[in-house]
Parts: sequence; structure tokens; C-alpha cells
Amino acid sequence: MKFIDLHCDTLSKVMEHPLPGVLERNSRAVDFTGMEEAGCLLQVFASFLNLGGYPEAEREELAWQDALAMNHLFREEAARAGRIVTVTSADSLVRAEEKGRLCALLSIEEGGILNQERERLNVLHERGVRLITLTWNYENCLGFPNSTDAGTMAKGLKPFGKEIVEAMGAKGMIVDVSHLSDGGFYDVAGLLKGPFVASHSNSRSLCPHPRNLTDDMLRILGEHGGLAGLNFCPRFLRPDQNASEIDDMVRHIRHMVNEAGLEAVGLGSDLDGISGDLEISNIRQIPLLERALKKSGFPESAIEKIFWKNALRLLRDTLR
Repeated sequence: MKFIDLHCDTLSKVMEHPLPGVLERNSRAVDFTGMEEAGCLLQVFASFLNLGGYPEAEREELAWQDALAMNHLFREEAARAGRIVTVTSADSLVRAEEKGRLCALLSIEEGGILNQERERLNVLHERGVRLITLTWNYENCLGFPNSTDAGTMAKGLKPFGKEIVEAMGAKGMIVDVSHLSDGGFYDVAGLLKGPFVASHSNSRSLCPHPRNLTDDMLRILGEHGGLAGLNFCPRFLRPDQNASEIDDMVRHIRHMVNEAGLEAVGLGSDLDGISGDLEISNIRQIPLLERALKKSGFPESAIEKIFWKNALRLLRDTLR
């Protein structure tokens, strides 16, 4: 069965050794060859920036330059491969799907690289970026991250963050609330009438990590026509766990479907951004989750929605 995966961190990994053909085939979890072999319809490739890894005085500027470099690398690799379409609109997605082409969508994981400069959003849009994860694990110019500190978790979007969320909605870009504080989540929900995503987050009821979504958040995502993408990371599946097991993935999917609705659940593997003993450690192994869902009683029509139809509908509803 084909599938759409809402998040991987492969780009940041291959930037360590950006040799020609590095995305066609590599030793990481995701490459173009693996996408084709696994039946992947579309992969969201994130440019992940760890602001905490840069000198504080110039971190946003250095991270911005690295984001542009990752974007350039992907576009070079896609042109070299000649068999993957970078989706930038609903029409381009439909055309690529009809032709049976591999598809990618480019995202940014760390909205802090905008650094209070609205024009940077336009630059990213021109370069094909269509999804932005507003925060990673640090406070930035947009808002506050998930946290075990209740005070931080309650804080919402900053004025510039609200401005960017509204601008993204107007541009047909997808707002991603994974990693965002609870207060920020509710601000996004209040600002947007249409869909938004938690591209790689699970159920907080089943695993009480602040990166996961409460049942109320899941219901709100569903009401907005949004989507929560199942994260394969061990510590977001079961507390104090270093193993990511398919049975736990099925358990989270079932709960998320029950709370958000069948149309509001998808896949957001976080491959190449997670570690531990992973039962699904490579894009080629994602079909193992399909088999487990069938075995657990999910009908094929429901699995199709979770694997690709929900995400396809969201992209068509969101992209301009």
C-alpha cells in the first residue's frame, strides 16, 4: 500500500557528507530508492535546525544559511534523480499522482530561523517550502516549545508568531504544531479556520510526554480538518522506553482515531531523527505497520486513510 510520511530528518543527516547522489541511495533511513521500493507516494523532507547548537550571538543567521543549504541540496538531488517531484501546489500533487511519480514536500523544523524577518517566509515559499514546524525545543521569535515546566507550556505564540501563522494560512503553507507549547497549540487553533498539522506527535493519554497531544488537542485537530502524524520514537510511544515496537504504534493509532476521528490520523515517522531499538528503522519497513493494523482488525479502507488518503486530502485542502 502506498503511504505519505509527514516528517523525516534525512536532509540534516546527509548534509554531513553531501556527495552527489546522496539522496538517491544512502545508509540512512530514507532515500529515493527506498521510497520507491516501499511504495511511498510522498515524503516530507524537513530541514532541521538545532538553534542550541550555534553560537548564541549569531545562531538564527547561521541556522538560516544552513536551511538554505539543505534546501539547495535537496533541489539538486531531485534534479539529478529525475524521478521525484517537489510538490508546491495542489495541482502539482494531482499531476504527479496521476503520473505515478515519487513526490516530496519540503519543510522547515524550527521557525526561529525567520528571526523577525517576514521576508524570509517569502524566500522559503519561493524555494518550495510548504510546511513549517513553528518551534523545536527552544523559545524562538514565534513562540515557546513543549516543556515539562508548566509555566513555559502555558505560554502561547508571540505577536510575530501570530503574524506568521496568519501569513502561512494566506499563502497555502501548512502550520505544524509538533514541538509547540500547549498555549501555542491553542493559539494556532484560534487563528486558523482550516487545517493544520502535528506532523510527528502521538497521544499524551497513552504516553505522558509533553511532545504528545492531549485528547482535547486531538479532537481540535479533527474539527479543523487537520492531521496528527504517528511518531515512531520510543519515548513518545511508551514512557521510559528505548524500544519502538509496532504494537505500541497500533495502540496509539487506535486511540488517536477514537479521539480525533479516522480522517485526522496519518504517519509522521521522524525517521533519521530518532534513535533506540526501532522495529521500523527504515522507510522500507513501513509496510510492516500496515500488516500489523490489518492483523489488529483495521479494515483496509481505514488503513488507506491513515497511510495516505488523509494526508493527500489535507495537502489538497491546504496548498494553493
